[in-house]
Amino acid sequence: RLEDYPGRVFMDGVGAICNTVMSSPAKVSIISIGPVPNIAAALAREPGIVNNSKFVGMHGSIRRGYLGADKPMREYNVKKHSMACQRVFSTPWELTITPLDTCGNVFLQGDNFERLKESSDPLVQAVLQNHFAWCEAVKDWPILSHMDPEAQSSLLYDTVAVYLAFSESLLEMEQLPIIVTDDGKTLVNDGGQLVNCAMQWKDQTAFESLLTKRLLNQDQR
Repeated sequence: RLEDYPGRVFMDGVGAICNTVMSSPAKVSIISIGPVPNIAAALAREPGIVNNSKFVGMHGSIRRGYLGADKPMREYNVKKHSMACQRVFSTPWELTITPLDTCGNVFLQGDNFERLKESSDPLVQAVLQNHFAWCEAVKDWPILSHMDPEAQSSLLYDTVAVYLAFSESLLEMEQLPIIVTDDGKTLVNDGGQLVNCAMQWKDQTAFESLLTKRLLNQDQR
């Protein structure tokens, strides 16, 4: 229950975003891993946030789609609220994204997943409990029919956006002019705002190893 939460509860989330950015002595990375109506609202309320922040998101599909498909698709975080995404992606701002091209086929499996299952760390156990509960809830989804929850994680799209907030070293980045269409496509178009896009992996294996170590609290760099 919300009343059991010991920390501070912000009743105005958009206001909290604006206040945090505007009062920060250092540039803020706004990590966005879902649809962006809150970010669009923050831009409308306080346009000056662009001067003290950068946007790092898990959004779009440029050349490849879900599970490495060889054609782009309408990615959920964009198509769910395309008008808000249009506002964000057309704003002069420092924008970085991992589209499905790089985040749409990221799992932990094999030795990485076994190490998590063998861990007694409370945080890892909490993550695994959520993993198994989620897999049970979506077991009838056709796209996941091949998945064995005892052998691999779900797709870990959002972890790539978190990584991009502190490093780009394992990814091939491209500056591309991106527009968002009304029906939720992300297209390269000369009229678009330049976006720093993670288009290919330099070393996906190294990323998955880093993620495993972070979950196991073995790498604090």
